[in-house]
Amino acid sequence: MLMSVTIKDVAKAANVSVATVSRVLNKKSNVSEEAIQAVNSAVQALGYSPSFLGRDLRKSETRRILAIIASTEQSFYSDVIRGMEVAAFSQGYDVLIADSFINSKPEVLDRLRALASKPFLFERCDLCDADAAERLFAAQPIDAVIHFAGLKAVGESVAQPLRYYDNNLRSTLNLLESMHRHGVKRFVFSSSATVYGDPARVPIREDAPLSATNPYGWTKL
Repeated sequence: MLMSVTIKDVAKAANVSVATVSRVLNKKSNVSEEAIQAVNSAVQALGYSPSFLGRDLRKSETRRILAIIASTEQSFYSDVIRGMEVAAFSQGYDVLIADSFINSKPEVLDRLRALASKPFLFERCDLCDADAAERLFAAQPIDAVIHFAGLKAVGESVAQPLRYYDNNLRSTLNLLESMHRHGVKRFVFSSSATVYGDPARVPIREDAPLSATNPYGWTKL
């Protein structure tokens, strides 16, 4: 009976989010006394026993890179994933890919697995959902994050600026907050040539002046 109790059961009993339960159990800050008492009471009442030992053992044995992908359906990202996983595997890292499938289909994973030199892990996750982002980190050890995700059509961002600000900024902030709570400090943020606006010369150097001219570019600055 005790083994059947999950962190979701604790969250429901305490009337808080899974992310809050995780913060309380890991003794993180930014949690109210009321929430701490509710979670601790729920843990005691349900007999929940978090597997800290198992988590620590997994962390000591596994080195894993999380790659948040904008669209697994586009050939560009297929090439990116291929290059990233080759580099990661050569350094002893596993690769965990996360995608919300907003701009792609689950069937594309078969093609990616055929291209990969070794099996990779996959999780469906929408980073705009803070609890989903927290579950991603609570479920497995993660050592580093490469963030490619976000809405990325320039014309669409001009027509729907609030949608772009909400999605791209909120998802990134949720990701960073979960990283902070779980002590993940290695982060690569994929930018865009859009941040340079109308460049004076091409190819564009990385130290060229920044001058975004649209909402998509502004979410990348």
